[in-house]
Amino acid sequence: MLGDRNLDNDDIEYKYRRSGEKQLIKTGDIVNYLVQQIKG
Repeated sequence: MLGDRNLDNDDIEYKYRRSGEKQLIKTGDIVNYLVQQIKG
């Protein structure tokens, strides 16, 4: 989820829908994180 509060802290909130687990990921790390998640 992108929101002002998270972006002010340089974070993006990622929620895995199957488990409902949420994580805060730094904006500079989000692309690598998503690629790793897709690859499994």
